[in-house]
Order: sequence, then structure tokens, then C-alpha cells
Amino acid sequence: ISEMPTSDGDWDSGVSLQDAESCRAFVPGQELELSPRHEQAKQLLQRARMKARTNPLRASH
Repeated sequence: ISEMPTSDGDWDSGVSLQDAESCRAFVPGQELELSPRHEQAKQLLQRARMKARTNPLRASH
């Protein structure tokens, strides 16, 4: 039994197709073209990584 969504497009209805495409086609050279939303997401991701690195055994969940 496969629990994967039938298509990539409907994994998150909150993300527009254009956003999904830009994420999929992302290369470091395009970094300057990132939207503020992408920047915020990137910062959150980095912060989460740093937290995980500093206390890997203390997950809140």
C-alpha cells in the first residue's frame, strides 16, 4: 500500500505551482532571486539545523 500522494502538485495546497517549480529548479546561482518567503524559510531551516546540532538528544517531540 503506497501512502505517497498520486502527484507532486497536491502535497501541499498552500504552495502555488510556481513556488513548487522554483524550489524544484533551485540552484545556488538563483539565490539572489529568492522571495522574502524563501529567505525566511531558509533562515528557519538553518536555525532548526543549528538547534539540532547543539542538542541532538533533546527533541521536543
